[in-house]
Amino acid sequence: MLSGARPIADSEREATDTYAEGAVTEFDLICKGAERCFSLSKYKESRYDDYNINSSWAVRTYEGRIPIISIAGPSTEPDKRRANSADTYKFFFERYRVEKGAKLLLITGQIYVPYQQLEAIRTLALPYGVSVETIGFPSDWGGKLQGMHQPSNYLQEIRSTIQAMSRFLLS
Repeated sequence: MLSGARPIADSEREATDTYAEGAVTEFDLICKGAERCFSLSKYKESRYDDYNINSSWAVRTYEGRIPIISIAGPSTEPDKRRANSADTYKFFFERYRVEKGAKLLLITGQIYVPYQQLEAIRTLALPYGVSVETIGFPSDWGGKLQGMHQPSNYLQEIRSTIQAMSRFLLS
């Protein structure tokens, strides 16, 4: 599970407190969601907490028949921005051996699929020789989560997708 250190916005609390009350970051949310969904409790965690949250990272590995790994990667440009998808993908691939030809499935909100797929092809499929498919869950599954319903959110994602296309074509 890949996420970030982005703080939870006040506007998201109504939705996120239903399953992760008191969560501080996206990483907390994805961990709490997995713990509830898969009845997880035992884990080992490595982390680096920096005064600049954009440099912070965390890796949590849940024990079980099949290990489940949750990662919040750092930004490659921490003084400029928070970690983006490409940063998190890179962080994951630097730490775990993923064999050439492996098939990866990315799951995200429907609004984010085009951007995520382009970034995954550019940063994972091409350099590492893996196959990537990105699917999106319906926007109504996100409840009142920030960034999924307003026209400004769609415009932002269109802009991000165009920028990802440019990076893809220039790579």
